[in-house]
Amino acid sequence: MFIYWRVQQDLSCLKEILLFHDPGLIRCCRQWVRCHAAAIALAEAL
Repeated sequence: MFIYWRVQQDLSCLKEILLFHDPGLIRCCRQWVRCHAAAIALAEAL
């Protein structure tokens, strides 16, 4: 999921939006973000 998150961050810099349509992928992404919320907050603070 790190790769999807990284692509999403790069696209947001370009003012683009990455949308997931697969329910399983959406669930996995949400779960990954919850698990790594502290690391994501540190990465976005830089």
